[in-house]
Amino acid sequence: MKKTYFFWSLLGLLSLQMGWAQQKTITGTVNDETGLPLPGATVVVDGTTRGVATDFDGNFSIEASNDEILLITYVGYADQRINVGNEDSYTFNLTPDNQLEEVVATSLGIRRDAKALGYAVQNVSAETVAKSNATDSISTLTGQAAGVQVTNVSGSAGAGSRIVIRGQTSISGNNQALIIVDGVRINNSQFASESRNAGVAGSNRGMDINPADIESINVLKGGSAAALYGVDGGNGVIVIMTKKGSQDKMEVNVRSNITFSQANKFPELQTDFAQGFGGEWSGPETGAFGSWGPHRDNLYCDGSDYEYDRNGRIVVGNTTGNYKKYEPYSVFDFFRTGLTTEQSVSLAGSSNNTSFRLSYGKLDEQGIVPKNTFDRNTLSFSGSTKITDEFEINMSGNYSNLQSYRIQQGSNISGLMLGLLRTPPSFDNANGYDDAENQVSSYEFEDGSQRNYRGGGGYDNPYWIVNNAPYTDSVNRFIGSVGLNYLLNKCLNFSANIGIDSYSDDRVQFFDIGSRTNKAGAIILDNYNYFHSDNYFNINGGTDINEQFDFNYLLGVNVYSQKIINTYVQGDQLGIKGFNNITNASQVQSDYDITRRKNIGFYGQFDFSYDDMLFLTLTGRQDYLSTIEDPEDFALDKIDLFYPSASLSFVFSELLDDSSTISFGKLRAS
Repeated sequence: MKKTYFFWSLLGLLSLQMGWAQQKTITGTVNDETGLPLPGATVVVDGTTRGVATDFDGNFSIEASNDEILLITYVGYADQRINVGNEDSYTFNLTPDNQLEEVVATSLGIRRDAKALGYAVQNVSAETVAKSNATDSISTLTGQAAGVQVTNVSGSAGAGSRIVIRGQTSISGNNQALIIVDGVRINNSQFASESRNAGVAGSNRGMDINPADIESINVLKGGSAAALYGVDGGNGVIVIMTKKGSQDKMEVNVRSNITFSQANKFPELQTDFAQGFGGEWSGPETGAFGSWGPHRDNLYCDGSDYEYDRNGRIVVGNTTGNYKKYEPYSVFDFFRTGLTTEQSVSLAGSSNNTSFRLSYGKLDEQGIVPKNTFDRNTLSFSGSTKITDEFEINMSGNYSNLQSYRIQQGSNISGLMLGLLRTPPSFDNANGYDDAENQVSSYEFEDGSQRNYRGGGGYDNPYWIVNNAPYTDSVNRFIGSVGLNYLLNKCLNFSANIGIDSYSDDRVQFFDIGSRTNKAGAIILDNYNYFHSDNYFNINGGTDINEQFDFNYLLGVNVYSQKIINTYVQGDQLGIKGFNNITNASQVQSDYDITRRKNIGFYGQFDFSYDDMLFLTLTGRQDYLSTIEDPEDFALDKIDLFYPSASLSFVFSELLDDSSTISFGKLRAS
């Protein structure tokens, strides 16, 4: 009862300071000290998520109420703040400033002055993303943010990336950062269809975002930065903001990239001795696995009709004078020059109170391994409209389709690299062909049996692997959100963001008859259907306590629900060679699994500032988890976790005079 009384008393105290000011359209121009326009300057209603960028001529238009504060920032220039009064148009002339200040997106998309933060946040701009030439949203952070480790799991086309902030935090759990796109968390899993030390290099789902659609990436490091995201933010948070509609103009952007790739390093292998033992050559038909046969100096190819080598058998000495000198084969001639092409086009514009952006992107990646391909098509839309001066709706959606053809790797006898490394230098996997991956006789005999260095035993011929053990997958994904914002006045704003992430991932792993892994052949069908909803409901606002003290607050609730359906079917003992269909299997086994999870979190943030130099932020989040409860009906008092945080920022350079050698100095603690 006391808690209830305190809550209503606090709400009543806040309401005493609320004025029912009407929101209006504020226009203006941002110039430098000489009067030249500054395109790309940021204009934000201080303490809110509302903000715009100036156009090429330095013009802007934004909705604000009387007594709200406009914050104007531009890199290399001092910030300007102004209280909105009766005027509807303003001109700002910024002055140069050595201290680099910026506005960054923090937890829950709240834009704040970087100097006010008591924890580490690093921003990666759209320009930096574009210059990286990365093909996915995760790889764009490689070498761009301190303390962020991005590791590519493989050099093959479509291989995923792993992102860890400030090292490992769990021995057995997931150490990867939480990813937020336009206020909605997205799934970045990489479900494995086979054992971790075999199979193929799969994609993580962060690859589904087109880098050309990214406006900025903010890396939230440490507990204080990510506390508002609760248990899921424990490993740090990557906040991605996508591009929005242009201000008062129509824009068409076209981007095209082409990238060539080559394997730049190989392990050293001996090439002095041919296949065999004790200085004696043993041909592949013998099944010999060693490479300690005769030395290469006096070896020749006799040119005879020999099914394992078009150059004939290896002999010691040129006894007829017509033999061709033996030259060891390089197993690494198997690799090709990879080619990646990327195109994207976008249309953005605005009209009156409505803005929009529509984009399409296409990525085609051919790996350095023959036939390894990865294709991605993305279609995205974002838009916002003001229904009234107080009520605004924004929405965004991203659809992606991915198709890939992947190759076996890892520690298994159908693994590509092991098949190469085990091959003796006297055996040519390509059988003399330049395009061996397209020549059946390079990896198969006329009777359909496999041609490899051990007469059908040992490891698969790499060209047999790329043709007869393919892994194909197809992903269709949609990420979308709808945001509502209703502004009563500076002290009270209602907002909601409803988001979903849904995808289907269909995978087929085929081992043809004659595979060293599955001699009788096998087919694996593995399907993942994933869905989650991520919903936020907030009230926020702020007030100037006096000329020096400011206060802002945020209160909200987050309801997260997840469902994963996995269907696994394996067929063994194939009847027809080369027929990649589950009906070709005489033995079939299957498994069906459903995983559900729910999380309800209540959170709050309180920001205090003094004289624009001392900033205190207090946050707290109470999470209720369905970890061991039925997600459809779990009690809130079963598993609950509380995440408090406090951070302090002191910009001591504000106390120094203009002649000081220190242009900007800040102490922070969290």
